[in-house]
Amino acid sequence: EVGETDCTNNAMRTCVTDANGCRTWNSVSCPAAHQCDNTSGLCAAAASNNDTCANAQPLTFYGDKAIAVGDTTNANSTTRGTCHGDGAKDRVYAFTLSTPRSVTVKATSFAYSGGLSVYIRKTCDSTSPLDEVVCAEILGWSWSNGEKTTTASAGYLAPGTYYVWIDGLGA
Repeated sequence: EVGETDCTNNAMRTCVTDANGCRTWNSVSCPAAHQCDNTSGLCAAAASNNDTCANAQPLTFYGDKAIAVGDTTNANSTTRGTCHGDGAKDRVYAFTLSTPRSVTVKATSFAYSGGLSVYIRKTCDSTSPLDEVVCAEILGWSWSNGEKTTTASAGYLAPGTYYVWIDGLGA
């Protein structure tokens, strides 16, 4: 189907013609520090030591999506959002917008206990509510195939750099 994506040899392929199924695929190699995610068919930022602002992992958009694969197990508790996260391990990601756009962050946990909060900030290390664009936590969870998902929708953001924190709930 046109627009369908998949992964082949760490490259993201997209179907560009569809007569009776895909006949032509455009292939784009994933950039350094990215890997092709077989579930989504998109290049995703590889896990890194991104638990401080100095090590914020950059997110790269492919069309309207940016995907990162991470794990808070070995992270530190660096900050907290206005909705939760105090004392829990967290990871930070960064993205830059060149034009205004609507942003929604979806975080999925594969753990069967604990919780997850997601918040977007204009200033990475600020805990001021004025610098936080949105914060979402356990109230937004949904279950699907044993996964827990929370979604933070920020609406339209002005051009600039933003920071996405993925944080556990509680110590």
